[in-house]
Parts: sequence; structure tokens; C-alpha cells
Amino acid sequence: LEAWQLLQRARARGVELITLEMNVLLGAGARCGQLLPAVALLHEMRRSGSRVAPDVGSYDALLFPLASAGRFGELLSLFDAMQKDSLAPIEPHYRLAISACAARGEGARAAAILLRMQSRGMRYGQAAAAAMLACNREKRYTTTLDIFEALRAAASDAPPSVAFAGGGDDGDGAKRDAWKEEPFRSAYVFNAALDAMRRLHRPTDAAELLQAMRRVHGVAPDHASFGIALASAREAGDARLFLELLRTLCAEAGGRRGEGGRRGFLVSDRLHSELIAGLGFFGEPRRALRLLSQLLDTDLPLSSAVFNRALKVVGRSAERRPLALRLVAIGSERSAWGAAADS
Repeated sequence: LEAWQLLQRARARGVELITLEMNVLLGAGARCGQLLPAVALLHEMRRSGSRVAPDVGSYDALLFPLASAGRFGELLSLFDAMQKDSLAPIEPHYRLAISACAARGEGARAAAILLRMQSRGMRYGQAAAAAMLACNREKRYTTTLDIFEALRAAASDAPPSVAFAGGGDDGDGAKRDAWKEEPFRSAYVFNAALDAMRRLHRPTDAAELLQAMRRVHGVAPDHASFGIALASAREAGDARLFLELLRTLCAEAGGRRGEGGRRGFLVSDRLHSELIAGLGFFGEPRRALRLLSQLLDTDLPLSSAVFNRALKVVGRSAERRPLALRLVAIGSERSAWGAAADS
């Protein structure tokens, strides 16, 4: 705060500060609760006739604080302004911008920024995962899968089957080498692809990708992977595929216990609710309720989603009304519905 106040007084007295000193001022403002005044100061530096012009360091002083503050709109505006000032963002700036797009659900913008990263030979693997999330949130599922296939092709040193970058290498392999620095081993990336396949009503493709994660790519599927694939099968009404995935899930969970993995691979609330919904949907209500009974014997916190799915399985018949009321009582005791449970 003292640095911010000191430099502000110097400016008020007509002291001309060079860009480096202004960058110190910007950073000081961002750190002492004067983030928006610091952003305004940067825009003042950008104005025509300003005696001191911003450099990459000026933007760097504010982009990270803006991300930490969740001010993603301002972050993206500054990212664009930097390029309008003929300045070249560095790799972390691109990642921040794409993450901001993911938070705002701006898929097309994220994909365009990722494309610029790729064309500059930067490491784009980590940023690609966020770009895929952004595309899914904007319902650009085909773009998500284009990015995924480009990553998969680059990881295997094969020509991309989907030319996300609009072409191959620059001739020196810079794009491919940039990807090699980040191994293709992120469940986060695969889950984004699985979710895109689900939204595109491609349950068989989702199941095949799930099966290939560990066997082909060496990536262990997590509870989100299974939850997405199971939901895709349920929504398609494919009982055979659902049961096949259920067997795979049981084998995966058993294998992890055998490897000394932590107890309870099936700790995901989302996965439990999906299993209960699927078993009920495919005519196995007793198995669904037995799963719920086993869950109630644990100390696992259960959300409203699990109880809501179980209530749907129980149905509205008069003969099952006592069971439904009992489920509501148990859910309320566990605060599954939050404040609503107390009302």
C-alpha cells in the first residue's frame, strides 16, 4: 500500500515515471486492494499522448491478480488490448486467457486463442483441456472433439486425423515438439471428450473411449469418466452398454483395491446418483435401492442428487409411499437438501 501511495504522490507532483516504475506501481496496486484503479491506470498508459507506454510486464502485473479475483471479463479485455498494442503475450498469459474463457463459457474464443498458441509453437496441452471445457459449456461439442483428436494425434506422432490447426507443422516440427513436453495423460482431457460424445448422443463412442483410456493411452479413468459414460448409455436407453460399463467399473474398482489404492474408489456422489438412476431406469429398482442402503451404512456425505434419484426409482405408488417418506426423512437428517431440509 505504501508503494502505491508513494508512486501516486510522485505522479501527482509531476514526476515522470518510466515504464518499469509504472509496472511496479501497477503490481503494488493489484496487491493492496487497488486492482481496478490499477487497471484504469494501465488504460491511461495506453491512451494516445501518454508519456509512458505499457510493455508486456505492465499487463503481466495485472493478469494474474485479475484471474485470482475472478474478474475474467477484465482479464480477457487486457489480453486483447496487449495484442492491439503490438505486444506478444507469453505462454502463461495464453493459459490464463483460455481458463477465463472456460469460466465464462466462451468456447469459440478459447479455441481461437488455443490455435494461436499452437501456431506459435507453445506448449498447449494444459491449455487445451481448459479450451475443451469452454467449448462444452458453449455447446461446441464438435470443436471439443476436434481439439481432442489433434492432441491424440500429436501425442502418437501421427498426422492429425482432424486438422484443428488448419495444417501440419511449420516444417521444423515446432508444434509437435511443443506438445511432446506435456504427456497425453490427463483424465481431465478425456472427460471433456467423453462429455462431448455424451452431448452428441454417441454412447458407443463414449464407452469405447472409456475402455481405451487405460488399455491404449495409459490414463486411469476416474469416477467422472464412468459417470459420464454411464449417463450417456442411460440417456440412449442402451441397457446392454450400461451393464457392460458397470462390469468395467467393478473391475476397475477391484483392480485398484488389489493395487493397494485408497479404499473406496466409488466415492463420487455424482457416480452413485448415476448408478442409482441407471439401475432404476433399466428395471433394476431393487439393485438401485440396495446400493443406496449400502451407501447409508457408510459415513460418505450424500447430496440431494442421490436421494432425488432414489425417490424417482421408488416412484409415486401408494404402496411405496412409506418407503419414499422414509427416504425423505433420512435425507433431511443428513441435510441432503440443505436449508430446504430444515423448512
